Parts: sequence; C-alpha cells; structure tokens
Amino acid sequence: MKDGWPFLPITGKFAARPLQRATQRDLECPSGHRTSRELAPLDQGATDLGNFWRCRAMAGVKFTEMMLVLWLLAVGSVTAIPTEDDEARFALPDDLLVGAGVAAIQTEGAWNEGGKSPSVWDVAFHSGNLIPLGYATNLHDKAADSYHRFREDLDAAVQMKLQMYRMSISWARLLPDADSSKPNQEGVDYYHTVIDEVLKRNITPLVTMYHFDHPQILEDEFKGWLDRRMVAKFGEYAAFVLKEYGSKVKLWTTVNEPNIYCSFLEGLIETGRGEPLNATDTVNVYPCLHYFLLAHGQAYRAFRDGNFEGKIGFTVTTLLSRPTSTSPEDVYASESFNQMFAGMLLHPLVYGDYPQIVKNIAGDKLLKFTDDEKEMLKNSTDYIGLNVYYGMAVQYKDPATPRRNIRVPLLQLFKEANFLEVGYRSPTGESLEEYPLPMIAPDAMRSALLWTWFTYKLPIMITENGIGYQDMLGVHDHQRAVYHSAFMRAMVSTIHDFGTKIMGYSAWSLIDSYEWQWGFSRDFGLVHVDYEHGSLNRTLKDSASFWVELAERRVVPLVVPSSSPFNRVSPALLLALAFARAVSDI
Repeated sequence: MKDGWPFLPITGKFAARPLQRATQRDLECPSGHRTSRELAPLDQGATDLGNFWRCRAMAGVKFTEMMLVLWLLAVGSVTAIPTEDDEARFALPDDLLVGAGVAAIQTEGAWNEGGKSPSVWDVAFHSGNLIPLGYATNLHDKAADSYHRFREDLDAAVQMKLQMYRMSISWARLLPDADSSKPNQEGVDYYHTVIDEVLKRNITPLVTMYHFDHPQILEDEFKGWLDRRMVAKFGEYAAFVLKEYGSKVKLWTTVNEPNIYCSFLEGLIETGRGEPLNATDTVNVYPCLHYFLLAHGQAYRAFRDGNFEGKIGFTVTTLLSRPTSTSPEDVYASESFNQMFAGMLLHPLVYGDYPQIVKNIAGDKLLKFTDDEKEMLKNSTDYIGLNVYYGMAVQYKDPATPRRNIRVPLLQLFKEANFLEVGYRSPTGESLEEYPLPMIAPDAMRSALLWTWFTYKLPIMITENGIGYQDMLGVHDHQRAVYHSAFMRAMVSTIHDFGTKIMGYSAWSLIDSYEWQWGFSRDFGLVHVDYEHGSLNRTLKDSASFWVELAERRVVPLVVPSSSPFNRVSPALLLALAFARAVSDI
C-alpha cells in the first residue's frame, strides 16, 4: 500500500493547524451530511480538504479517530489471514469460550403448551397476513421441538466439545400476562431445568433475555416497542429473570439485535396486524430503538443493584461498512452508515448519549434522553455482543438522486441519510445489490472487530456467526467448516495483531432452525434436524469434526474446500479462501 491510502497526503493550511469551529462558509453542507464533489481525491493531495473536514467536525466526526479506525480497517482487511499455519497466530486465548446458539422462537416450538401465552409472532404468523411476504403460518409452532428435545441438542453440543450454549428465554412462557406477580410456574421450572442440564454438562450458558418474542398482550395494550410503557415492562421482566436464574447464569445478553427488530421485524408485526404489506415503510424506528436502550439500561441496573456475579451485555447486528473509495465523501458516508446502524445503539451504552453524527442526520426524529437517563445508560454494558455475517460497501451519492433498490431490511434507518449509496460487500470489495448466499467474506469479521474495539474499547462477544445454504446440504456440509475456519481465523488473528479482547464465539446455530421467511430451507445448524421427513431427529454434520479438533488443539484449523463437494462451492467462497491464505505484512 503505497502512494496514497492509508498515508493521507493532506497539504495546505489544514495540515498545519487543528480543527476550528466552522464558519458560515462551512455551513454550505447543511445537516452535516452534504459534501462537495469538487474536492480532489486524497491521493492528489487536495488543498481544500480543510473545508470538508471542518464540516465533518460539525457532524461529530473527529478526524484523527475516524482516520485511525478506517486505516485499521484498510490494513486489517489486506492482512486478513496469512498463509502459514502458525499455531501461535491462530491459537485461541485460554479464556475464550467457543459455543453455538439457539433462540426460543426459532427452535422451541410448543407455542401453546406449558402455560405459554401467544407471543407476538404466534399472532402475526397465524394471521396469514405475512403469507404474501413468504412467511408460513405455522412452521414455528413446532419448529425443532426443542421444548421437549433440548437434551438431545445439549448432548450434540457435548459431542462437539462446545463450551458455551447461547439460549433465549421466551417472555410469553415465563410471564404470560407480562406481569411478574403472576408467573407461569411451569415455564419458570422449565428454564430452571434447561439451565441445570446445561451446567450438568459443564457447558456455560449465555442467556438472552429477549430474542424478538414478547407476549401478544403487550401489542394489544400499547403496540409493544413503539410505546414507552414497554421500558417499564421489560425492566420488570428482566428483574424477575435475574431473581430466578441469576445465581446460576453468569453470562447474560439483555436484548438481541434491536437494529434488526426496529428496522425490519416491527414492520412485519404491523403487517400481521393488518397494516399494508411492507409496513416497514411506515415504522418510525427511532422511538423503537430509544425504548430498547432504556429497557436495557433498566435491566443492567437491576443486575448491578442485585449484586449478581458475571457479566451482562447487549447484542447488535453489525454490517460494518467500508468506503468504496478513499474520497472524503465516501469515507464520511461509510462512517455515517456505521454510526447510524450500530453506533446509534452502542454509543449511549458507553457514553450516555447518541453520537453527534446521528443527531445531525436524524434531527428532530431522534428522541432525547433526560439527564437521569443519560446517567443510567452511561457505562451500562460489560461487553458488546456482535452478530457478524457480512459487510457493506458504502459510498456518497447526490441526495437528490434515488437510492438503488438494494434488498436489505435496514434502510428504515437511513431515510434521513439520503446521501448513502449502500451495497453488500463482496470478497473482492465490490458493491452488490443483493446478498449472494452463500458468500464467505471473512474480512467482515475483522472489520467489525476493529471498528468496535477501537471505537468503544470494551470486551466483545461474537454472539452469532454462521452460514445457511439454500440447497440444504444435509449432513454433508464441508463448506460450513470452511466458513467457520475462515471467520474464526480472522477473529483470532485480529486478537493477536491488535490486542482486541474477545470473550467468546457463538456459532449460529447449534441446530437447524426455523429461519423466518426461509422456513427450514436455510440450514445454519451445526446439527442436522430432519424436517424433511418430520422425525426431527438430530444428526451431527460432517463439519462436527472441525469443532472437535478446535476444542482438542485450541488452534483454529485451516479448512480448505474438498474435491467432493467442489462443484457446489461458489466463486465467492474460493475467493474468500484466497484471502484467507494471502500473505501480507503491515
């Protein structure tokens, strides 16, 4: 990497003086997100960059910090995973837990058994209103029947020598009326049994309090997460969960992926209620996200006030973007995407308020925290949970031109950021309009870790990472081992290269699960579930040997595509393998 990025040849007056408060001339980029395409590219040593960066400073972007993180992303992706099978470089830290996860709504089934009340998804799916969008009415009713067969799932985890089991609690099963004074004792006892069985197998439970499902009664009363009353209800629920299970569980996640829930799933719930199809177009995501944050804050304070042992965190999906070029506009657009999608949720948990760049973009639509709420939220997470699957390629566009029609359920967060052109990032760095499953691009892991670590300096838990194949590989899933090898080697090498603190890695998912609009046609599981014949029998897949070797050696094996399934390996996978074997020095 010479003659340009990341060595920024900024010349002129701006290079010799610190940022100054913007003048009226600088305000030619209103709302902090309009830029001038007249600026020369960085590698030409533009002399007018001062105006651009002063404008960016008004938007809450610190030049030095942004450049450091983006330089690390650039260097990190190029040096992703070297070719030598260096055991030290790919050795797991002693305290890093490896496991896999499930979610109650996707595996438990038993939707009307054991005293459980209808959840929001029971009602939405059963309404039939989601059928035109590809959602079946009843596949989740039984799912993998883990409510009755969870011991089989745990036994499979033991066979693969996994150390951690990520699970979620169904709010509707525990508190059918969303009232902690009227718990469902059968549900309370059920989760005690599950947790006890996990511990009996010497596996660490990582328990998610909320993984998308809440009692329908909260929708009927006040539309759930679109109403501030949800904050108190969740706080009450979280306090009950901690009181019941806090002596047994030492790792907690309060909520899973509020950015996905608010920008996409909430719209499906609206559609289930009979609103127009694709109701995501009408959902106001900002109150939804705001209430999730306050709800987490209450749960965290209950954890600390109760003097429970262990750690409690917060999980987001991160689609870490990189700019498509080194132009100042594209760099700013990329960071805007990251802050709007992940920083909007993570920043308040560390610093007590939304990042300034988000305030400038969202404007009056963004709800404000009171001083007491800021104090409650500040430093309110022990770790950051990241669900990592792929990355995005982002560039600046003229706000007056339409955004291309990319199929991604996130654009609710970017209505106000009309200067962003968003695409999926391929292994070669190209911007794609549609996410090509399967795609293996392990640089997404490295990018996500670097951005999160150097922005917030908190321990990180990879709470989800995995791949599902539309053609249903069954038990012969060598490609899955290739995928996890590439992503885990990216993770571990980032630990060794940059000192990032990673607590654990939870593959998605332990067993083949109900995967929303895909039903059972995306087999993310490490364990095969026989949905085709209806037996729901569990069978270890071929990739199980990867996890056994990983546990025995504590070094991430380098797995390459074999010749037998080679015709099923996409060019993207092969390209990812090339990245994984590339040798490059910083």
